[in-house]
Amino acid sequence: MSEEKDYEVGYRKPPRQSQFRKGESGNPKGRPKKASPPAPAGADSIDSIFSNEMSRLVTLTEGGKSQQVSFLAALVKSALNNATKSRLERKYLFDLSRELHRIDLEDRRARYDEWREIAAHHRRILESHRTRGTEPPPLYPHPDDLVFDPETLKVRCFGPMSAQEAPLYDAMRTLRDCLLVTSEMNGRGSQPLTVTADGRSACAFGVLAEILNSGMPRSGRWTANEMFSARWLYHGLTLRELRSSYYKLQKAHSDELGDLRRAGRLAGTSLS
Repeated sequence: MSEEKDYEVGYRKPPRQSQFRKGESGNPKGRPKKASPPAPAGADSIDSIFSNEMSRLVTLTEGGKSQQVSFLAALVKSALNNATKSRLERKYLFDLSRELHRIDLEDRRARYDEWREIAAHHRRILESHRTRGTEPPPLYPHPDDLVFDPETLKVRCFGPMSAQEAPLYDAMRTLRDCLLVTSEMNGRGSQPLTVTADGRSACAFGVLAEILNSGMPRSGRWTANEMFSARWLYHGLTLRELRSSYYKLQKAHSDELGDLRRAGRLAGTSLS
């Protein structure tokens, strides 16, 4: 009793009746459980459930080696292995392959038609500016750079797909011009560098320019007449003017030419 009287309530000295008792938990009900996050919209749909189950990883053992594959891959492998055992299994596999082929064909046709519509839209823009006599805006991809294969429903782009890729193709045009200028300067020298084919000789730099031009996107490729006009233009310049044109081209596009050297070559981009 005297101990209770001597106990003073204060800082870090709570009343004894509110203190935790020895051997008893201060929270007998335990820590409350966190609320489960709400399920995303459509998570309970048949398509979502089926997609999740088909992509679920399972362990498949073949030849004594185990690997993680999707449930769909395991299902197809099982059907292939059992196809010779049961007529029902063969019919199921045939129906499955036919359905997968149908889905793939519809998907490729949809992408093919989408790119056809994009090309048609860009052509309408070009035609509108041509009619008004104005400069059209940069179009990516340019409709002339798209190649459509109606038999396989594949679309390939042989040109820039975005403004970020455009400088690389601009550098190809610059390199072509540099080669034409070099060809004209080399032809005026005492020992021009030539190549011979079919009994005819031609300047090596001019041949390289022709090869580079033939591999350029159709939107930036010169026709034979345009190539002849460019050669004729450079042919009318003095040697000093040719050197000045060459250094201006090099200086104006030095960064793009460096990117072109690092890229090595440019291949068509598959879109479908």
